[in-house]
Amino acid sequence: MGLALCGLLAAVDVAWAGPSRPAGKPNILFILADDLGYGDLGCYGQKLIHTPRLDRLAAEGLRF
Repeated sequence: MGLALCGLLAAVDVAWAGPSRPAGKPNILFILADDLGYGDLGCYGQKLIHTPRLDRLAAEGLRF
């Protein structure tokens, strides 16, 4: 009985919560660095400082 009740409560909780993210809403990533200018990233043309992960994020998304 206890296991069935736990299963029922878990199912109700999942059904009530709904989807974790509404469809159609954008994912927003805001990166704040103390001493980083736009010219310090490879996606903006920097050749000396390598930022491959940030460059990949910029290539797959929208930059401002």
